[in-house]
Amino acid sequence: DRAGDLWIGTEAGLIRLQNGSPRLYTEKDGLPKNVVTVVKEDREGNLWVGGAGGLCRFKEGKFINTGLAGSYVTGFIEDHEG
Repeated sequence: DRAGDLWIGTEAGLIRLQNGSPRLYTEKDGLPKNVVTVVKEDREGNLWVGGAGGLCRFKEGKFINTGLAGSYVTGFIEDHEG
């Protein structure tokens, strides 16, 4: 991401590698489901996370549901309008 952190989606949750230290985010942290298949930072710096729990946004340390809960998201792209 813009801050230089590496985000990794796994079957056990979302890993954030920050300054060489890993942090695992799971359902206990608000992730809809632990299975994460895709992660994308948009042009505004929002982190979008997709997987078995649908699509959510990670902002200011919290996961925000987008209303696609229950969907299985394997990919997405940002259009020209953001």
